[in-house]
Amino acid sequence: MSRRLSIVILALSLSQGCAWLAPRYPVEVTVLDAESGKPIPKAKVNVDYLTKLSPTPAWSETFTDENGTTNLKVADWDGGLTQFRVSAKGYLEFESMTLPKEVLKNRKDQPRRTTIHLYRGTAPAIKIGDPK
Repeated sequence: MSRRLSIVILALSLSQGCAWLAPRYPVEVTVLDAESGKPIPKAKVNVDYLTKLSPTPAWSETFTDENGTTNLKVADWDGGLTQFRVSAKGYLEFESMTLPKEVLKNRKDQPRRTTIHLYRGTAPAIKIGDPK
């Protein structure tokens, strides 16, 4: 009985590890102010993988340099949704449930690049309560 349990645990851990070790490729992401076109330094760029059915690759996160550019490691994975998010202080967050088309259409041996434009502002807030 303990041998079967060991085999099941090994199989589960290997299946999880396969997703976590999915091949990754670099994507050059440039983040610009949508109105001025100037680069946004220190913007947070991340990718996460969402599914209920199978193990997912580890998420990846990085920050832009003074030129508004960073390299994000993206897994070659199609087992569910890929959440792509860019945020910076004083700007509205960009979020997409797919990677930008210019990233997806390139062959794996070609550089992958995308530019994200963020708009200044803060997310709207709704206050619920007594209007007095």
